[in-house]
Amino acid sequence: MRTFDDAVRAFLREHPRGTVVTLAEGVETQFWRVDNGRAHWLCVELPETAKVRRALLPDGERRRTPARSALALSWRDEADASHGVLVTAQGLLMYLRPAEVRQLIAGCAEAFPGGALIFDAVPRWFGERTLRGEMKTARGYVTPPMPWALDAGELPKIRTAHPAVTRGARTAAATRTRRVLRRGLARAAAAAGGAQHPADHGRPGPVRPDRRTAPRTPSAARPLRTVKQRARR
Repeated sequence: MRTFDDAVRAFLREHPRGTVVTLAEGVETQFWRVDNGRAHWLCVELPETAKVRRALLPDGERRRTPARSALALSWRDEADASHGVLVTAQGLLMYLRPAEVRQLIAGCAEAFPGGALIFDAVPRWFGERTLRGEMKTARGYVTPPMPWALDAGELPKIRTAHPAVTRGARTAAATRTRRVLRRGLARAAAAAGGAQHPADHGRPGPVRPDRRTAPRTPSAARPLRTVKQRARR
């Protein structure tokens, strides 16, 4: 959470009137932690999650909650890219299928040239264990399957999703992130216990986002400059 907050703050320092798009963040309260009073926020959620979010965290003049899947990509039309766009996918991509991750990254690159996408990922060994049902919390909860995984050294593969994708170097932030996540790997497994897997949609369960469901001023000639990853080793 802190890593994402820091990235959003950095974006807003450079683009104080920019747009932050949060994909499937559920009832996350990041807006109140990092908002600068000028930026616009688009919180993309599944209809059932959006309803709960609006009840608990009502939309405001600069913050809206479109009710749709992150993979629908129609939410892109509601994002004002005139002052820069930052898209965050916190705790989302690992629950998608590889083809869906590629589709989402490519969709962001096409719609927001010069923008940025920040996401997190689990390493391959972790993802494989979830697929085998081997990741459990202390209370016996089985972590939902995570079909998409990415090792730290594989980040360049993200560029193959779309010709407009490039990766900006953020060495200090990446180093700090890896250190934090090495310490917090066990906590990550426990946190997943409250997540609602895509297959669980429509069934009673915790209110969580749709798991299927830096920055430069946008320019038609400029690629998506930065795709940052919190790589768990």
